[in-house]
Amino acid sequence: WESLRILKKYQTPKIYHCRSGYGGESITYCKEKSIKVIVDHSCALPQVYYQLLNNKGKYNPAVVPSIDNFDKELISDLNNADIIIVNSDYLKKQLLAYSYNEKKVLVLYLGLDKEFENYCIEKKEYIHQKPLKLLFAGTIKESKGVFDILNTIKDISEHSIQFLLAGRLGCD
Repeated sequence: WESLRILKKYQTPKIYHCRSGYGGESITYCKEKSIKVIVDHSCALPQVYYQLLNNKGKYNPAVVPSIDNFDKELISDLNNADIIIVNSDYLKKQLLAYSYNEKKVLVLYLGLDKEFENYCIEKKEYIHQKPLKLLFAGTIKESKGVFDILNTIKDISEHSIQFLLAGRLGCD
């Protein structure tokens, strides 16, 4: 995949961030190189949504539905993540119900609050390198937040930032 090619081409980062279902071989590579893996997951778990779709909105956690190959990759990415970022308490509860470690599931809502900003300032060991290298791996389109990232980079332009895009162009 493109993100794996870029990971191998550039200097080894300390952190790799990807969307669930799109990490695959790049996560395996990161694990081999002791790179911390952060997986962003923003939809119901396959085990949950297959149940809801197949049972007219009813959910029975005792029933294990069959899962397609893409969703198997998504689950593999979650299982191999050092940190899983979700965008709601509901998704965190789903992950915990399927035995994911609470210590590795972090809820981050859209936007930056003061507490997160202060955390970033405290963790400067990840941003002291010049330039700060960011990799976006996924479909490059507005709904994926690419323009939000670019606008944020403009807002903090006093920092030296190298922003790499890996993925196919899409449209909203």
